[in-house]
Amino acid sequence: MKYSTILFDLDGTLLPMDNEAFVSTFIRTLVTFIIKNGYDKDKVPSAMMKAQGDILKNTGELTNEEVFWKSISQSLGERILSDKEKLDTYYADPFDSLLECCQPSEKVKGIFERIKKKGYRIALATNPFFPHIATQKRIHWAGLEESDFEIVTTYENSHFCKPNPQYFQEVLEKMGAKASETLMVGNDTVEDMAAQKVGIDTFLITDCLLNPNGCELSKIKHGSWQELCSLLEI
Repeated sequence: MKYSTILFDLDGTLLPMDNEAFVSTFIRTLVTFIIKNGYDKDKVPSAMMKAQGDILKNTGELTNEEVFWKSISQSLGERILSDKEKLDTYYADPFDSLLECCQPSEKVKGIFERIKKKGYRIALATNPFFPHIATQKRIHWAGLEESDFEIVTTYENSHFCKPNPQYFQEVLEKMGAKASETLMVGNDTVEDMAAQKVGIDTFLITDCLLNPNGCELSKIKHGSWQELCSLLEI
C-alpha cells in the first residue's frame, strides 16, 4: 500500500456543494445574526472580513479561535467577548440554512466507507475557519460521523489555515504520520494542493472543482471519485 494515511477535505469534497452560494449564505446569515444581537450594521461586515483575513494570516502563536475573537473584539469592542456564548447559538439554528447549498451524495459516502474499510488512517482536513459544532454538523450533512476520522481540524484546535503549508504539517504532527505515506484529497487547486509543499501527495476531486488561479490540471493527479478508487485500487 503506497499510502497509509488519507486527509480528506470536507466542503466540495466529502460534502458536494455550491461553494459560492455556501460562502455567501454563511456570511450573510452570520452578519445578520450578529447585527440582531445589537452590533453596528455598518461595522459588522468589515469586522467579519478582517477576522477571516487574520485567521488566514495566523502564524501559530494562537489558535484560529483565539485569533478570530481577538480580531473581532478589536473591531466591534470588548463587549462581544462577553456575548460569545450567545453568538455561538448561531450554529444551533441559522447555520442549518446552509444545508440548502449542499448536495450530500450517497455515492461519495459509499466510496468513503470502502476506503475506510481498507484500513487507512483518515483525517478530516477541512479548512479550520469554523468552530467544532459547525464542522460536526457538516460531517453529519455528508452522512458521516466524527468518529470516522482520527482527527478533525476546527478553529479551536488549529493554528493555521490552508493553503499555509504549516497547516498540513500540523496535521501530520498531530497524527504522527509521514508525508511520504500521505494523500490529500480535495477539490481546491489552491487550498488542497498546497499539501504538496510539505511532501504530501495529492488527488484533486473535480466534481465540485475550485480552480481560482487556472491551474493546469494535467500537472496533478485529478479526476472523479471513481478515478480515486482506481488510484487506491479499491
